[in-house]
Amino acid sequence: MEIFFTALAVLGAGIAAVTDLKKGIIPNRLSLSLISIGILGNFLYGVYANSFELLFLSLQNFIAILIVGYALWILGGWSAGDVKEFLFLAALLPRYPEFLKNFFSPAFAPYPFALTILLNTFIAVFPFIALYSFWICLSKTGISKFLEPLQDIDKYLKNSFTVVGCISLGVLLNSAYATLAALLLFLAIKEKYKLAASAAFAALFLLSENSFAALMRYFISLALFFVSFALFWNSLNVLRKEALRKEIKITGLKEGAVAAEEFYIQGDKILRDSRDMFEKIKNAVKARNLEALRRKGIVSTHAAGVSKEEVELLKKYVAEGKLEDRITITKGTPFAPAIFIGLILSLAFGDLTIFLRRAL
Repeated sequence: MEIFFTALAVLGAGIAAVTDLKKGIIPNRLSLSLISIGILGNFLYGVYANSFELLFLSLQNFIAILIVGYALWILGGWSAGDVKEFLFLAALLPRYPEFLKNFFSPAFAPYPFALTILLNTFIAVFPFIALYSFWICLSKTGISKFLEPLQDIDKYLKNSFTVVGCISLGVLLNSAYATLAALLLFLAIKEKYKLAASAAFAALFLLSENSFAALMRYFISLALFFVSFALFWNSLNVLRKEALRKEIKITGLKEGAVAAEEFYIQGDKILRDSRDMFEKIKNAVKARNLEALRRKGIVSTHAAGVSKEEVELLKKYVAEGKLEDRITITKGTPFAPAIFIGLILSLAFGDLTIFLRRAL
């Protein structure tokens, strides 16, 4: 069964890559069918083998991807199709396939295998997106736009130190759940308390005969990850705003086009907002006005694109003279090919972040 599910995962990811490149979509029937096959297959195998370990691992992978994927979908970085593709990979590959160990010597991480595929996907695609974004910045906006995340380097260092403290607690208690619980708790407390608790946990880590070198490896690895991810996300935004955007007439808008600006109702007016989700949240927190995030939206900038109903509503407002006949859209960037590459890298090498940490 494991060989069959691995082949099915590779085949499904390959088909998704081709359809995403050709048509800009990942068919729901492909993703939902493979999700069902993965979960049902692991359940039936559990009944046959009298062990539901694979089913539980599959559900663990599924939930982890659902949480991460939903967060990235909310931020507008992924389409629903990309999330569903990772979900079928999580259902089909609850762990690294045992039979492949006869051919490869993969590196394993403590988190679910689906997250390994996710991280490897970002590692695979980042150099291409970063180089293209770098070239766009040089030709249009200047290099400062590309390096904009580095202005908040202190924030990434603080976040790295906080996570190191949580990892230290997990190591001391020999429980990954302790690390997760500490991270969730730290989301609710003030910055100064986070740093104080992190310092205390790190000190206990060292006093319990763990090495300072191990602590620094955690810190450097996390700092590089946070900065790299910030540069990656900024690169996506640069591409969307500078290279992949164009203005068209709303009367010519079609279902599935990805809006680069949000439309919302304020009083009797229809307004637009081209800020990304990070900017909206940042400004709302600064102004202490979270109500601004709950406004009545007509069209959002989600990567899933505008629906038929949203297109008709915009055209209605144009016809009534309430909205100017123009909209900025962004060209979709096919992500499924990168997921396919991330899957192949994961099957051949395991978790690439392990190799990156060793290189440090």
